[in-house]
Amino acid sequence: MVSWYCACSMALSMSSTDKKNVSQASSEPSQDTEGLLLDRLKNSKSEDDYFRWMLFVVGFYRGINKIESATSLLEGYIQMSKNPEQSAHCHLALGQIATDEQHFEVALKHFKTALKMNPEQKKIAYVLQNNTAYCLNMLQNYTEGNAIAAWRSISIGRAPVVTAILV
Repeated sequence: MVSWYCACSMALSMSSTDKKNVSQASSEPSQDTEGLLLDRLKNSKSEDDYFRWMLFVVGFYRGINKIESATSLLEGYIQMSKNPEQSAHCHLALGQIATDEQHFEVALKHFKTALKMNPEQKKIAYVLQNNTAYCLNMLQNYTEGNAIAAWRSISIGRAPVVTAILV
């Protein structure tokens, strides 16, 4: 596992500007990495193992701007999965992709769908609530967005921080 990680992380260093500007990167290392990740995904021994490798592949696809491939994997997994926790995680990822593309209505739909699944992982629930509030504020629904932000802060034991984007 360590040698796999080193090979992938050393093959193509990526900064935030590289993530958005794929043309600068060589396609050969990404093809090697993609093949390795897809092979690991295909050879998964359990549903949890498959899910973990799928998230790696999705992250890789997002990094090289293969958004349709990432979206297709996530949507396909949601269709076949009977695990609401993992489906919620997939909706979170789909919402993050939509947020990156500034499709806030679509993102909000995914975040709310995931929240209805009531994920048990506090980290996932927190990020979903945070991203929901962000999208609501970006859609200029400040009252609901700030209410979610305040509730989230109280639920984790912090004083609420209410923000508004002034236009």
